[in-house]
Amino acid sequence: MAVIPPTTAGPAAPNTQAQIAAANAKTAAAVAAQARKGGKSGMILIIGLGLFAMLAIGLGSPSLLVFMIIALGPTIGAALVDKDPEKHSAIAVGAMSLAAMIPLVLAQFTAKSGSGYHVLRDPFAWLSVYGAAGVGWGIHAAVPAVTVMLSDLRAEWRRKDLLKLQDDLVEEWGAEVSTKKKAEQPKAPAGPRAS
Repeated sequence: MAVIPPTTAGPAAPNTQAQIAAANAKTAAAVAAQARKGGKSGMILIIGLGLFAMLAIGLGSPSLLVFMIIALGPTIGAALVDKDPEKHSAIAVGAMSLAAMIPLVLAQFTAKSGSGYHVLRDPFAWLSVYGAAGVGWGIHAAVPAVTVMLSDLRAEWRRKDLLKLQDDLVEEWGAEVSTKKKAEQPKAPAGPRAS
């Protein structure tokens, strides 16, 4: 978030910290609203392309369409239960489900017509798709915790570096640089008194 510096260019320039904070909050809200608007149109585009691809595949093989709809069940469920407007859980679960589903769909297309391979009857296909969805849920649950852990670790390293710097400054300049109290200034010698 950008900090808006106070200016004296006009009469409406913020002059207190509260007004500066309010102006920054307005700017942040406008940026977030624009991001949400752009995110929704991108999501609509992705969903539209996905539906088009599923329809095209379904016209070629209805069993593949049924497989894809059932295999995307965890993704649809994640999208429905996720309260986050950006749907991070649906993205994680959907990406993993698609990663497992695409090779199976392509294998169905490349299988010989008389081979009898049907992805709907393959237990390995279902295990891999739902296992991948489980991995997506695991990623969604683990990534925030790992991120917080790494952030805390970096903050602790930074704290130790700052304490070492403070010790070096105390050694060089004295204990006054590490306390909040001002050191007592020696009183100036009194000049000659006028009598």
